[in-house]
Amino acid sequence: MSVKNITSSSELDNLIRSTGKVIVQYFNPAQPDEENSVSLFELYSMDTDITFARLNPQKVQDAAQRAGFARFPAFEAYHNGVKVDQYVPHSAIGANSQNDPPLYAFIERLRDRA
Repeated sequence: MSVKNITSSSELDNLIRSTGKVIVQYFNPAQPDEENSVSLFELYSMDTDITFARLNPQKVQDAAQRAGFARFPAFEAYHNGVKVDQYVPHSAIGANSQNDPPLYAFIERLRDRA
């Protein structure tokens, strides 16, 4: 699987409804280490059944407002169309780093769901 870049709220809704396990990242386009999360997602997508999606909240504002996060990056996990978890780092600095244990734990929780 690959990392999908979401460009509309309808695209996000369709992905969530049609895919078993989805992690959506609402990313901060001004953050310098955004590419790290893409690398992390690509690594995980090679050996899991999780679909990873990224959404720029400045470009897909209706979906971002519906999610209700006060800051970015933020992450949501969906299983069979239902939101089952979310993760908002305490600090945006390094939040997408491959050395972010809470982000790993967040992904693992969804991966382990039956």
